[in-house]
Amino acid sequence: MNPHHRGELVELANLLGLTGHVAEVGCDIGLFSHHNLQHWRGGPNSMYHMIDAWAYRPNHKTGDGKSVSRDKNNADPASHSARFQLAMQNIAPWRSRVATVLN
Repeated sequence: MNPHHRGELVELANLLGLTGHVAEVGCDIGLFSHHNLQHWRGGPNSMYHMIDAWAYRPNHKTGDGKSVSRDKNNADPASHSARFQLAMQNIAPWRSRVATVLN
């Protein structure tokens, strides 16, 4: 199998027997997490780790250390809280096998 888009990665993982712990970095509101959890055949002791800032990062610098980043992670705290809550709603059926890593 040769995945043509990221939505097919979970099928490739299942095909290859990669059903241990999984990490998704940059989860936003959890739509891709929902897709993955819906199709992933993780084992009974497997965990899906959702890693995202879900927090305001004041004065965040880009890689060159000079300019302030314009990415969405510089939004206000209320916006991040709402996005985190949406993510948790989107993965609710699988909450027992999801670990969240914030900041």
